[in-house]
Formats: sequence, C-alpha cells, structure tokens
Amino acid sequence: MKLNHLAVLVSALVYFFLGFLWYGIIFAKPWMALEGITPDTMPKQNIALNYLIAFVMGVVAAYALAILCKWRSAGAARGVLLGIFAWCAFVLTTAFPTSLFENRPHELFLINYGYCLVGFILMGAIIGGWKKKLVQI
Repeated sequence: MKLNHLAVLVSALVYFFLGFLWYGIIFAKPWMALEGITPDTMPKQNIALNYLIAFVMGVVAAYALAILCKWRSAGAARGVLLGIFAWCAFVLTTAFPTSLFENRPHELFLINYGYCLVGFILMGAIIGGWKKKLVQI
C-alpha cells in the first residue's frame, strides 16, 4: 500500500505542536488545576523522553489514519470525518469509561481528549487533503 509519508510526518508534527499549544498555552491553567498540580509540584520526569514518545505515538496514529484515508479514497473532508470516526471508535470508547470509573472531572476529560479529537481532525484533513503533485517532463 502506497501512503504519502510526508503528509503523515507533517500531520504528526502538527498533532505534536497542537499538544504544546493545548497544554502549554490554551488549557495550561485549567488542566493543572483539575490535575491538582502547580508548576512547583510538577513531578520530575525525563521530559525529552516523554516528548519523543509522544511524537512517536502521534506518528503511529497518523499512519493508522493514513491507512483509513487510503482505504476510503479520502479527500480533506472525508479525512476529517475519518478522524472523527477514529476518535469515536478508539479514543472515546476506551477513555470515557476509564474516566468515569476513576471519578475524574468531566472537564478534565474534555481537555485531555478534546486535544485528541482536534488533533485527529487536523491529521485527517492534512492526510486526506494532501495530494502529490504530478511532475511532467
């Protein structure tokens, strides 16, 4: 199966940087409050390794979405729909019950998995809408 690897890589990068905007700027304060942490109480972690793993997982998700887009001959609009479908089928159905059983705030679910939904929509649009230009000689 031929996939547009550049579109997959770009969509994974967009997803990765969306995470920075989502958690670092847009929802930083409410997310930290819902998690019960402050900048001073943030756990010490190997942040470089965490970012690397997050990026690799984004690449895996982008490739899975690219396969769906290829199977459905998706353009940008259908890519968006496939992103929503993938989120509903795999993220919502597994993460929401877990959130319920953990008795986590619904607002936290919306922040954490809203990021995934927006990211999947963007990845689907990029992968589905990215058409290779034909080079004529």
